[in-house]
Amino acid sequence: MFSGRIKQSWLLLVIFLLSPSFVSAEPNAADFEAAVLALQRDKVIDVPKNGNIRLFDNLNRAEALKVIMKSQDRYSAQVKKVSEKMPKLALFSDVNQKAWFAPYVEIAFKNKLITGYPDGLLRPQAAVKTGEAAVMLARSFNVTRVPFQTSADLINKSGQWYTDAFSWLIEKGAIKKGSGLEAGAYLTRGEFFDMVHRLRRSLAADEAGSAASIPADDTAEVSDKPFAISIPSLGIIDLTVTHPDDPFSDKGLLVPLSDGVGHLFGYPGEGTLVMIYGHSSGYPWDLSEYTRIFRKINKAEPGSRVYVTYKGKLFVYEVTSKGAVSAGDRKPFEPDDNGEELILYTCWPPDTIDLRFLVHAKSVRSL
Repeated sequence: MFSGRIKQSWLLLVIFLLSPSFVSAEPNAADFEAAVLALQRDKVIDVPKNGNIRLFDNLNRAEALKVIMKSQDRYSAQVKKVSEKMPKLALFSDVNQKAWFAPYVEIAFKNKLITGYPDGLLRPQAAVKTGEAAVMLARSFNVTRVPFQTSADLINKSGQWYTDAFSWLIEKGAIKKGSGLEAGAYLTRGEFFDMVHRLRRSLAADEAGSAASIPADDTAEVSDKPFAISIPSLGIIDLTVTHPDDPFSDKGLLVPLSDGVGHLFGYPGEGTLVMIYGHSSGYPWDLSEYTRIFRKINKAEPGSRVYVTYKGKLFVYEVTSKGAVSAGDRKPFEPDDNGEELILYTCWPPDTIDLRFLVHAKSVRSL
């Protein structure tokens, strides 16, 4: 029974798995789903009672400050402290000290994220343009001089007040493919949420990468998710793993890849083959968030660790080997008696579907 499931699923993987799929370039709420869920989970944005998060409304200045402050622990602590005893005198004549956004204004001004207008106003309800939003974000991380970069997704110009901020966001991969954002264009709430989410994810990956040489056994934690994977050496942290509802059709296999990576065969702790598959590339117009999640899978080195959370338990695997195989090679998936093995699987090289790249990891222990 088990080998039969492997055979059927394997054949579908060879034919369909990870081949770039068309996604409409028209913006829709689904484009921002991952950002909204992540920011709601981390209590950066609130869940409206009516369920309408107004993703396509223009972002205003007060909202932008709130999201920036709440997305960074150091500012959140300052906001909490000032909220307990707000100064009686407002920094700006159009900011009521009892307004919900007043504490965020206080801390943003203190940390030089904002300066206000020459007339003493802040205009907290005014719509924010992309240039201003980018500069506030960059200032919140004390970013100053950055090598110039521009892209079709965030159109930058040298020598402008926003140049370094734009270059930094491009460098960090904080802009969704196909955005075409310009400094003077108003930014929607959804676009800003997505920008903040991508930036946080990129910075977290940078931190994970810099610490990759440090053994992580003592610091690895069980994810809050029912099924998740972390590969510190690749900067992949707490990535959602989903078993497809329909593992025997092309569409069914691809569904989990819109939220992270997919799973086939056995489960952690069962002592058999566990496979986790994901995209290495997609079409240029594919706006899915995880189309390149396994693009650097070949960087996983023997001896590095992979952590999988499943049903509240943490399973630790150690990479043993890696390599590319032909798309029709069935041998890696044939059951054996060598105990539990994790295989990470993707199309290879990136931007093609000619081969498949596999990373093999043995079970070390569970926590």
